[in-house]
Amino acid sequence: MLSGTTGNHFDISWMNQAENVVSNEWIIRFEQTLPTKPHQIIDSLSGDIRNLQITALGGNNLAKLTAPNMDPTALQSWLEQSHNVAYVEPNYVYHATVLTPDDTSYSQLWGLNNTGQTGGAIDADIDGPEAWGLTTGSSEVVVGVIDTGVDYTHPDLYLNMWINQDEIPSSIGSAMSDIDGDDIFTFYDLNHSANANYVSDLNGNGFIDAGDLLTDPTWADGADTDGNGFKDDFVGWDFVNNDNNPHDDNSHGTHVSGTIGAIGNNGTGVVGVNWNVQVMALKFLNAVGSGYTSGAVQALQYATSMGAKLTNNSWGGGGASTALSDAIDASRNAGMLFVAAAGNDGSNNDLWPSYPANYDLDNVISVAATNHNESRASFSNYGAETVDLGAPGVNILSTVPGNGYSSYNGTSMATPHVAGVAALAWSTTPNSTYQEIRDAIFSGVDPVSSMANTTVTGGRLNALTTLKNLNLHEGIIALNRDIYGLSNAIEVTVYDPDLDVNPSLPDTTTIEISSTTETNPETTTLFETGASTSKFTGSISLALGEPLSDGILQIAHGDTITATYQDTYDGNGPATVSDTAEVDTAGPSISLVAASSHATRATISWVTNELSNSTVYYGIDLDNLDLNKSEPALTTVHSVSLVNLSPLTTYYLSVSSTDAAGNTTTDTGHSVTTEGISPILFVDDDEGDPLEVYFTNALDANGYAYELWDSYALGASPTVSDMSPYSVVVWNTGCDYSAPTAGLTDAEQVEIAAYLDGGGNIFLSGQDILYNGVSEDFNSSYLHIAHYWNDEGVYRVTGATEDPIGGGMDLPLTLPSSYPVNYSDTLQPDSSAT
Repeated sequence: MLSGTTGNHFDISWMNQAENVVSNEWIIRFEQTLPTKPHQIIDSLSGDIRNLQITALGGNNLAKLTAPNMDPTALQSWLEQSHNVAYVEPNYVYHATVLTPDDTSYSQLWGLNNTGQTGGAIDADIDGPEAWGLTTGSSEVVVGVIDTGVDYTHPDLYLNMWINQDEIPSSIGSAMSDIDGDDIFTFYDLNHSANANYVSDLNGNGFIDAGDLLTDPTWADGADTDGNGFKDDFVGWDFVNNDNNPHDDNSHGTHVSGTIGAIGNNGTGVVGVNWNVQVMALKFLNAVGSGYTSGAVQALQYATSMGAKLTNNSWGGGGASTALSDAIDASRNAGMLFVAAAGNDGSNNDLWPSYPANYDLDNVISVAATNHNESRASFSNYGAETVDLGAPGVNILSTVPGNGYSSYNGTSMATPHVAGVAALAWSTTPNSTYQEIRDAIFSGVDPVSSMANTTVTGGRLNALTTLKNLNLHEGIIALNRDIYGLSNAIEVTVYDPDLDVNPSLPDTTTIEISSTTETNPETTTLFETGASTSKFTGSISLALGEPLSDGILQIAHGDTITATYQDTYDGNGPATVSDTAEVDTAGPSISLVAASSHATRATISWVTNELSNSTVYYGIDLDNLDLNKSEPALTTVHSVSLVNLSPLTTYYLSVSSTDAAGNTTTDTGHSVTTEGISPILFVDDDEGDPLEVYFTNALDANGYAYELWDSYALGASPTVSDMSPYSVVVWNTGCDYSAPTAGLTDAEQVEIAAYLDGGGNIFLSGQDILYNGVSEDFNSSYLHIAHYWNDEGVYRVTGATEDPIGGGMDLPLTLPSSYPVNYSDTLQPDSSAT
């Protein structure tokens, strides 16, 4: 602020400032009440100063000065002549505060910020960068990760590992420096040069991490310094091996921890929901991901006794346990949240409970998984009464042991998004109760159709609105779209408890909405959705043409739409709250249309100049394209797969794309001719893994003609009609037995059975096909298996001499040395098997 009293010199050198100020506008405060006729102030002045327009801004004698082509010298002269000006300053431009970290793989984290980078729907995310504009977390918040342990030496995690303050030997604690002044010693402090005399990089990885503390005899002195029954428990505890080293020998817990709290803005890898947090490693699942109720109870009791704000529980199985329920209840009494994965069976938890997510305690948050298109993941459990909300859980990139990164699927991946937001919320309001944090999360979800009637809240997690919900005085205005076309109406929502004047009846409020074309705002009335909901909604139509005050907003292509309202109290004082969107009235351009065909399938591809969806209209009659196939994801590189086509047939087609604003472009005059039928169909059903090369290489090397069906890319497995044209089907299910869609689903078994009944031949391959839900009828009637044993200690496989497949086979089976036994499966064929 630049100010002066009567007769003082006003420094207005900032008038030439071009950035972050409104051109030719200033804010001025007068010493005395602003006259009812503002021109009285300037009547005595001459020259360009007479172009001044003065608009009162309300109280405090404030006004806005507007003057096209203002001469700075004239304004300077007027200010120095005036005996009525307290100060003058620029009319600054403000922007929503959004933080973008420099982590190298940040762009792949669609769950935090979805720009369509993976082919999904724009903004189908938790609004991570918008939330980081308010907070990036706090080292005072401790999250217990009850899982397979954590790789605490990972370069993207080590700084955010919890340190048990009361276990630090007193001689070290009294000498070290609290660098950031947060009254706790964290790995940020230990990695500062001021504390170099008290720590040593014993594992030689270039920084101080938990591995160094656990092997340093000056730290790990063998004493239970805090008297909690666990010696040298600096970062948590391993309840599998009952020691102080909860290192992850599986990867699951490390992956979960990265989503919660991978170090932010460190130029490395990924970023967590929290850039700064403390992750307490509580290992109760072993190297193969299995654990017991006793270990889970112990881990939760430890987290409760050691002051964690919440625990992340990305695990499930078994029945209802009173012991575990009691432990969760005890954590509730301590003010903790228990965030749990809803499960990966694709089933309804209302009918078939999944524990621990189904425990009926109000501190339990049960989490379903959504994908980048805002749909419920096919594997995700759901429940209108028992599953609370959805969160990103498909193709989630995060940390894994050995300084690595990998993408996993599951409600296990959705759960740490919610736990991370809860920790982020506690960082802004550390005294909030678990009920307040929970309610802020629930009321802050983005309503999405896939969660409606399948979850309690009907929505997907949103970090920004969760944070804003914790400050009830801070109002929010939101447009329902980021991009509008002429086919859209603008729907506006304001959430502000201060506007709830009558608690027994719905209230109204007004907003202003303008565009680049119609700069004088239209005023729109919003109506409260119910008594004391504090949520107000309304809409306004769009049109092309000259601006008129007619209740319709005039727009043009490329305009910016701005909606504003005056928030009487935003947590700091009066403020103008706004939201913006762009106008797009032009359809996408389509180019590079191409087609590749098989006997019964074809793939049609094209490119657009902006994000848009994909539709192909096709048929065998040029004048009647009576079939169509669509892909709803917004992308610039389009690919649509057509199935159930007839061999050696010409199909005429057109391609169409509709952008986010609703503008459609159609390109016609294309065709594709299908090929003849190959004898073999290879079904690549390995969930996107590259295992198909073992089969395709063998088929290619032996000169077999085949077609490939990629179930992951096509989004579906073949039906009997897809398989029936082929004399042989080779089907590989992949190697991940734990994935809910691994092995053969019930639907796949039905289609394969029908194919075999029709005289087809099939070769099945994959890990634990029988383990993952194959029915006894399918086993006996179609696979001709009399008995099957899972996870046998078999170390060698020898084929029977006359066996048409295994004759002469002699294979040693090996697994990592850390596995206690070889987890091989054995089967006994029935008498009808060949």
